[in-house]
Amino acid sequence: MTSTPLPSPPGTWRPPLRLGLTLLQLAVMGTLGVAAITLLAVWLPASLALVVLLGLGLLMLVGLVYAIFALSWFETRRVTDLYELPVAELRWQPSQGPGFGQYLRSLGRNLSSGRMWAAFGSFALSVLLGAATLNVAQWTIESLVLSFAPLTGAEEVSGPFGWQLPASQAPLMLIITLVGCAALVGLAFLHRAITTAIIGSVARETDLSAGPTPAPPNGPGRCGPRNWNAPALNGTCMTGYSPG
Repeated sequence: MTSTPLPSPPGTWRPPLRLGLTLLQLAVMGTLGVAAITLLAVWLPASLALVVLLGLGLLMLVGLVYAIFALSWFETRRVTDLYELPVAELRWQPSQGPGFGQYLRSLGRNLSSGRMWAAFGSFALSVLLGAATLNVAQWTIESLVLSFAPLTGAEEVSGPFGWQLPASQAPLMLIITLVGCAALVGLAFLHRAITTAIIGSVARETDLSAGPTPAPPNGPGRCGPRNWNAPALNGTCMTGYSPG
């Protein structure tokens, strides 16, 4: 007598970890992401200071909104592709009619978009985690290299935190190496938990507030024009998932 496995409950899905790719992206976020955040931090006060100069500051503030949206779009796309989240792409809300007034209303709607700011917050947190990842990786590699100091014939070596210890005790640095490896894995798990919670939950709340989604016309595995990368059960797309 053969037993048939029970199907998974609909609406329950866990994103993959993808440890190596996550750490690689965190390393990039810890370098290029820091540069982007630094640029925005300089851009905002410079725009405010130039408001009185022929309105140049106003144009810079408008450009700042576009820059924040671009980073938010990038973060949403990065997280959804990395963890295969079943969420729709972040889109710019266009003007609903011609005229400068309609453009300002469109700009205001995008500026007040909770999903955009949530994605930007996820980007900023990922930058912090990326910077921490680079520091931990540096300490881990230095500890691994210093653990082989007795082979060089040196009498004393400098540890990753400025410690001075005899070369005979250098193999103890392998403990720090193991702790560093565990910390890197923990940072990857933390990144997945934070980003999927922010990107996924805010996108789902936005969909719920927008009303019911029409039935997907593209068959199983797709959610209409949104092209969600989520499995489907009986032609119904999965909108719920567990970030844990």
